[in-house]
Amino acid sequence: MELKAEKRKTLGKKVKALRRGGVLPAILFGGEEGATPIELNLNTFRRVYDQAGESTLLDLDLGGKKEKILIADVQRAKDGIHVRAGRGKMRGRRWREPRGPLLIVTKPDEVRRSFGNMAGVEIRHVSQIDTEVLAPGGMTGRLTIFSESALEALRGW
Repeated sequence: MELKAEKRKTLGKKVKALRRGGVLPAILFGGEEGATPIELNLNTFRRVYDQAGESTLLDLDLGGKKEKILIADVQRAKDGIHVRAGRGKMRGRRWREPRGPLLIVTKPDEVRRSFGNMAGVEIRHVSQIDTEVLAPGGMTGRLTIFSESALEALRGW
């Protein structure tokens, strides 16, 4: 599946006008350029998102340059940070942050440059995997992305 996008020139509060015009503002994270603001056709995105969901690699055509992308639900983790209810806040657990995607890699320091500032994204080394990381709070279904070198390291165990 392929999405067509263009680099976004409109930033800040002026983005509301884009949304009214049927354009979806988005941010492309990672890669050589870092965070890149882009714009997509809203109807095309909805159709592709309904078919692919959040865990399918898609092709993104960004001004003639093709890239592989993954739609990640990071906004939920960013908006969900809140003060914990009950006595936990007196015990040093004041803030609660929902968990987002999990990246399993062999060189976490290199990957942290691209994904380290995104809320909810957790980056772990292959040797640091346990059940609490894969299913926080016993809730299964966390989006987990393995690098090729991490899969090779797991196969070697």
